[in-house]
Amino acid sequence: CTLGEQWLGSARMEAGPFVARSPAPGRRERKKRRTHQAIADAALTLFAQRGFQATTIQHIADFADVAPRTIWAHFPTKEDLAFPDHAEVRDSLARRLAERPPGATAIEALRAWITDYLGDESTYELRLRRLKLIKSEPALRDHARVLMAEIEELLAGAVAEDLGESKDALAPRMVAAATIAALDALQPPDPADQNSHRAAIELVDSAMAFVAGGIEALRRGR
Repeated sequence: CTLGEQWLGSARMEAGPFVARSPAPGRRERKKRRTHQAIADAALTLFAQRGFQATTIQHIADFADVAPRTIWAHFPTKEDLAFPDHAEVRDSLARRLAERPPGATAIEALRAWITDYLGDESTYELRLRRLKLIKSEPALRDHARVLMAEIEELLAGAVAEDLGESKDALAPRMVAAATIAALDALQPPDPADQNSHRAAIELVDSAMAFVAGGIEALRRGR
């Protein structure tokens, strides 16, 4: 699911219009976030220079000027360093799905959420750097699949609501799995192309249309 991770959470994203804004973080929280980001940036730089396997936690600690125990406090595993914002992004999607307006389907909410994510051009190159790293390392590809299973679970629950079924029913799980697979199959456009962001959104629209068509077919078959 490495390409799915590119679309669904390998970099920071802002909450969309359906998500309530949280209060501004205090000084302690801001310091914690800065440390978290500094460690993640150091890890990405060293992974690109040395390779994932050859980079040690001590290397990253020295580069980020923190103690190794500080890294473990922010990232339980070495693999988590390649996905520094997964929890934030997962929670953002959960809120978007839970707070979608009346009549809005889970797939429509997902599409709007991804569009907000892709709209942040400032992090596009960073996302591609992380994607390149993930694709190059089997351990990271395996870890991405584990993380994307959490996203799939969220989608299954939201789609179940749309279909009026249990989240453990076959149809919602098929839709969620198909959605992740469709997104995972997308190849990110070349960032050197001035229309790359528009092209990325068009790719997502194609994937969402595919999934929506499958849901509609399920409804007609009842």
